[in-house]
Amino acid sequence: GTKERKKQGRKFWFLGGKKYTSAGRVWGMYTNYKIKGTKVSKTPYTTISAALLACGSKGACRGVNKIGSTEFYMMKGNSVEVNKGTSAYLQGDSVEVFGDYSYTSLTGFQYTGFIDKTVYKTKEKALVACSKNPKCTGVTKTDSKTFKLNTGSTVKTNSAATLYPKGGVSKSSYKFSYSNTVWEVKAPYKLTGVADTKEYPSRDKALSKCTQNSKCVGFTETGGKFKLNSKKKLVKKASHKAYIKGNMAAVSHGYMWEMLPGYYLEGSFSKKTYTVYDDALTICAKNDACKGVSLKNNKFHLNSKTTYVKKKGTACWIQRGATVLYKSYYWTKATGYKG
Repeated sequence: GTKERKKQGRKFWFLGGKKYTSAGRVWGMYTNYKIKGTKVSKTPYTTISAALLACGSKGACRGVNKIGSTEFYMMKGNSVEVNKGTSAYLQGDSVEVFGDYSYTSLTGFQYTGFIDKTVYKTKEKALVACSKNPKCTGVTKTDSKTFKLNTGSTVKTNSAATLYPKGGVSKSSYKFSYSNTVWEVKAPYKLTGVADTKEYPSRDKALSKCTQNSKCVGFTETGGKFKLNSKKKLVKKASHKAYIKGNMAAVSHGYMWEMLPGYYLEGSFSKKTYTVYDDALTICAKNDACKGVSLKNNKFHLNSKTTYVKKKGTACWIQRGATVLYKSYYWTKATGYKG
């Protein structure tokens, strides 16, 4: 069953339900349940990705009710009740990935068991250490410079604490848009080749320098440092994260679209064509079976496949997933998770 802990009117579900990751958050999915309360809007979304993306950006929304197969309503409530034939998606906390594992944050809680007496002064160092230790189940913060590794999963309330439970990620792979380019992140991997000999202190600095460097195809992060690479060959390496520079990108209608000039997509989603780019993307974004848009003979076609064919004078936009804007970057949902 579902185990609840209450803190200042908030509810957290530690057990029960299926974990669903979308729009930069973990959502608790409950089949044959519905969220109690009123709707944020009477107009439903037609896809779960669009509904969760919208819900995550609205403070009043606490979750989404799925009615039938194509109606998704944003809800203001945060408790569920049994309702056969519906599904409830309860909004959880934002997700961070460290050392190939995901972590959420729960204010006002802690795990009771500790691995040892070691104290870490920053969250980042504690989460990296936890990711490397198979016995670690999470990290508890008790003040601004005190982070300790946990063992076990017994939870207790502590108004002064913040708990970072260790998630079930065995690998991470996600995409984001920066400087009109698609970037793919893969862990635990590193890229090869040296684009320059410098070491950069932040991801933002590495992104900026790689964008300006014609030799740079991406960069590798390890230990909080970033080095630019000249080859896209991936080598599996613990505690490393590869950032791979991709094709041109556009963000529109809640999705990131990867643009490939000189190519068109295979598979026809609809016989109808469009003369306006934005009209084609609007329709495609509303249909899960539509995978992208192609420009051929000055008309936009909707496509059902992501495979593409080279042809001069064409272009295509491949839908790469729902996006959320966070710290000046557009992010698609993480993949490679397991429950």
